[in-house]
Amino acid sequence: MVRSYKIVYLHKKILFPHGTLQIHAHSVKGSVLKPGETILVFTIRSFLDIFFTRKRYATVAKVTHDINSTGLPMVEIKGMGRATIESRESLYLGVYRKAESTPLHNAEFFADVIRKKAQEFVFLIDIPESERLIYLMTFITQADELIDFISHYFITDFRIKWRIYNQKSRQKRADMLIIKLNKLISDVRKKLEER
Repeated sequence: MVRSYKIVYLHKKILFPHGTLQIHAHSVKGSVLKPGETILVFTIRSFLDIFFTRKRYATVAKVTHDINSTGLPMVEIKGMGRATIESRESLYLGVYRKAESTPLHNAEFFADVIRKKAQEFVFLIDIPESERLIYLMTFITQADELIDFISHYFITDFRIKWRIYNQKSRQKRADMLIIKLNKLISDVRKKLEER
């Protein structure tokens, strides 16, 4: 028997595999998200994207825990992997298939380059979360995981995030991220020099 999962639509927010987000516990119509539950997270740019779910990636995610907040009930979700929605029983219930991507050649080399550039950027911006981000990066050994982690937490421009997330080639994802990190480093250095 094929199992269906709840689909959560996020407007201009992307959940990468290995990233986390806080969302409203009532994000699925007529249902409450509960810790331990597996869901499908699909990013939409406009209402029309809801009708084209088979053409783009979704993220298989796990609801990790409830968040104590005053007002709206919230949960934290963690991305587990990319998928495609094969079919939907309704707008908020669907079946997924694990997504395949082209391989990343020289994965260790790219992981090393990306990690060093991300660390350089974090040192330059020097924010309270800097040490935590660098600490978390040291535990990520797989290039794919590192690309998704850094894209999720370091890239704030939605359009660039969207392009990296939906890129089917792992090699192109790595190249796009390196270009963006170089630009971020260059921009921060210019600002520091202007002070």
